[in-house]
Amino acid sequence: MDPLEAALLVLLVGLPFHLLVHWQLARMRDAHRCETGVVIRRDEALEDHSGPIGALGGRAIYGSVTFMGRVYRFDRIAEPWYRARVRPREIFLEPGLVYVTDRSDPPAAITR
Repeated sequence: MDPLEAALLVLLVGLPFHLLVHWQLARMRDAHRCETGVVIRRDEALEDHSGPIGALGGRAIYGSVTFMGRVYRFDRIAEPWYRARVRPREIFLEPGLVYVTDRSDPPAAITR
């Protein structure tokens, strides 16, 4: 087998895998806007947030947060078991903060 045939073989075997990975990554990026909610364990995953309006379990409660270009507003405090039932357009921040977004809201940044 010459080098050109070997390269074509690698391309034919690797291309479907490459496309599958990119398709799955695109689905994961849009998961918070589709059929599932998102659970966030650390504030570092947030792009931005407004000033704190309170605290729960040593964690600040922000009036709104930005995640993946979409602004979510604080909605309520939920029990820890709710993390397994997060609804579409919701974010659950540990230890039990639920933020929601409106589908019609355009992605925007929050200024502090």
